[in-house]
Amino acid sequence: MSYSEIITTIATIVAFIAIPATYFNGVRAGKVNDKRKEFNDLAEPILIYLEGQYSASKDGVYDRRLEFPRERFKALRRRMSAREQRKLDDTINGYWKYLSIFHNARGSDESLAGDPEELHKEWMKANLQLQQLIKLK
Repeated sequence: MSYSEIITTIATIVAFIAIPATYFNGVRAGKVNDKRKEFNDLAEPILIYLEGQYSASKDGVYDRRLEFPRERFKALRRRMSAREQRKLDDTINGYWKYLSIFHNARGSDESLAGDPEELHKEWMKANLQLQQLIKLK
């Protein structure tokens, strides 16, 4: 076997391996990109809501005109791993808890759960944590 025959044989073997490998790598990359785009499409309205509430809350106000996109949130949650879902659930529960306590404390003369300013800071912190969890990929 001459040198050129060895090179030709190696090139043929590499071609037979490279063509299917490139195909499967491209298919895999396409699936990953589709999942990323789907996640971002679902996360965008939630982030708009959270950012709007955060901006309004700097003045100590909760913007009641903004509606939390519950259906998109549920769909986004289904696309997360179990670990991400647990972390998201803990954070969203804290977000709603601080929000409800803050409104109850502001709505009554008695301080039901402590300093409203401290509750507001905790709610803003929970809002930022949610934004970090749901950030675009």
